[in-house]
Amino acid sequence: MRGVVHQNNIEEMSPIFNGVEITAQNIMMARSFLLCMEKGERSFGVASVSIFDKKLSTILNILGNLSITKSHKIAVVGRGLFDSKSAEYYDLIEELDFKRSKELAINIYSSNKGIDFIDFDELKEVGVSASKLLKSYDSLFWEIPSLDEIKRSPKSIYPYLVWLDRFSLVVDRESCPVEIDETISILNSLGVNTHSILD
Repeated sequence: MRGVVHQNNIEEMSPIFNGVEITAQNIMMARSFLLCMEKGERSFGVASVSIFDKKLSTILNILGNLSITKSHKIAVVGRGLFDSKSAEYYDLIEELDFKRSKELAINIYSSNKGIDFIDFDELKEVGVSASKLLKSYDSLFWEIPSLDEIKRSPKSIYPYLVWLDRFSLVVDRESCPVEIDETISILNSLGVNTHSILD
């Protein structure tokens, strides 16, 4: 794998983008994912049973506090990434350039910080597998579909979930304990390790 951070190439390290909130919790969260990346894990997911959809903001907070070598290729895969509801987050990333991937036959939006954003629905429609995506990127961060979506379309979603190494779950005070347990249970049954519970 290219571009994992080590002490001997510290001079190449820099935050992926600026503008996210730098807090002790976000720094610790980013470092925990970095340790997983150094161990060879490459595919990470964020699920949510929160009343507010905080998956994208959580991923950006992880990446915004992450220092990696410049050669490390990262993609964020999500639902409705280019809807108006997500626009506020892209102010943190600054410019996004559209490109068409000939290799993957999908549309990709690239930030000027080296992160690619890919729409999950397009991946499924075109039939690009997670394994093929992992041949093009060093690390993937996925917005995991809601529990209801997973239950409605397991045959189309499970083939992507099984490629996750681990996931974090976003919860809040209104989160249903049964839904939390069921989300964890489904992902664990697919061999995906629980990384953290975030609120």
